Amino acid sequence: MKVREVGTKLIVEDRPFVVPAVFALSAIVLVGIGFGIQFGYTEHEQPAWQAFASAALSAAVAMVFFSRERNIFDPEAGQFRWSKWNLLRKTRGAIPFTDITSVTLETSSSSETVPSCRITVHTTTDTVPLSRFYSSSAALQEPTAELIRSVIGLKTKDLTEDSVRAMVAAGRKIDAIRLLRNRNGLGLKEAKEEVERLSKP
Repeated sequence: MKVREVGTKLIVEDRPFVVPAVFALSAIVLVGIGFGIQFGYTEHEQPAWQAFASAALSAAVAMVFFSRERNIFDPEAGQFRWSKWNLLRKTRGAIPFTDITSVTLETSSSSETVPSCRITVHTTTDTVPLSRFYSSSAALQEPTAELIRSVIGLKTKDLTEDSVRAMVAAGRKIDAIRLLRNRNGLGLKEAKEEVERLSKP
């Protein structure tokens, strides 16, 4: 994720490159192998159609991961604008700063050993993740989230509590406990107690 400031605007962009590039390159190589088998340039036990099928699968994966996401926080206009684009569709929208209730770090529960998260903007009626994919740890993304909150005018000290409340509301108490332990260095018991405290209305 790339963060840059242009005048008073804060621009947060996400352009996954490595995964789609690897699969696209793999598709090209497999097509070459398929043609080599087909025309007798390469001796291989695998029939040419299997190489072409593998190439098609690699190309499909590359297309799924190929995307560009641009998020602009504009203090002068008092607005958060985003555009999300991949090979199949493009979506865009805008939210006034006055409608934004919090900016949280949404943690993926897919891995216990490699915690990953993404920054998410919340309103009373909608949730807009800044990235389609989860990446890196909360510690690496927290400075960006705090910068966004300061541009919007939200209190940065409430970031952790907002993140924990959002996770609890989504039924992800374990992720909330992990976030508190990673970010604040709390023990397991203290993190559980803090999550319980923040869970109460």
